[in-house]
Amino acid sequence: MIEVGIFDLKTHLSEMIGRVQNGEEFLVTNRGNPVALLTSPEEIKHREEGLFFSELNSMLQKTPLADDINSLKDMINEGRK
Repeated sequence: MIEVGIFDLKTHLSEMIGRVQNGEEFLVTNRGNPVALLTSPEEIKHREEGLFFSELNSMLQKTPLADDINSLKDMINEGRK
């Protein structure tokens, strides 16, 4: 990720937008302090999806849901016999 100051961003905005479209990301800083991230909407969506599935996986590991589902399936199968 490339750091860019606000002044440089304003000066070269069109160029940087083109670079973002080609997959680059820019961390925008104000006097050395991070204030924004310039990235593509696709990258944001990708990160959100990854975070969602990571949180879902973590949540499923904390609950005995899988055991309950298997037990329920066993009971249904027993009832069908």
